[in-house]
Amino acid sequence: MNDDHMDGATAFPYLELRVSPEKGSALFWFTLTPTGQSEYGTRFTQCPVIHKSKWVASKNIFVQSRSLWHSDDDDDDGEDNL
Repeated sequence: MNDDHMDGATAFPYLELRVSPEKGSALFWFTLTPTGQSEYGTRFTQCPVIHKSKWVASKNIFVQSRSLWHSDDDDDDGEDNL
């Protein structure tokens, strides 16, 4: 990661939020609601870097919750029905 650049912010247009990159920092957010629905406001874009370059690292974290496949129709036999 580096600080030797100009702009390159992460922008969340639906939240009217821009986060400028800083060396040694991290930005974390959820893209799904607790029920597994897409969190529309977290759609983001990367602003262009105007001067020099910006180095980043990305990590996607996948969380699987029972609420994503459990419905009221499931029988209550104690087993997960995937």
